[in-house]
Amino acid sequence: MGDIIKRQDHRREFVNTLNELNDPNIIVIIPDVGFNYLDDPNNKFRVLNLGVTEQSSVMIAAALALEGFKVFYYTMINFALFRP
Repeated sequence: MGDIIKRQDHRREFVNTLNELNDPNIIVIIPDVGFNYLDDPNNKFRVLNLGVTEQSSVMIAAALALEGFKVFYYTMINFALFRP
């Protein structure tokens, strides 16, 4: 049963898709959420775990995007909407 759940897990699909893109300009910003999916040293993208800093994480993500990086901001929806 554990294998079935692993295959259907959308977070793993997200990480697998980022690895398939194999782009060194991809940065995933996480404010201390979901890091157990993203802490694999074999990932082909960078991860910034900025702790419980949703407000400044959004600003950092915007600044990195303006510099040409492909930024993915990963958190729970209520934190992304109501904290910043």
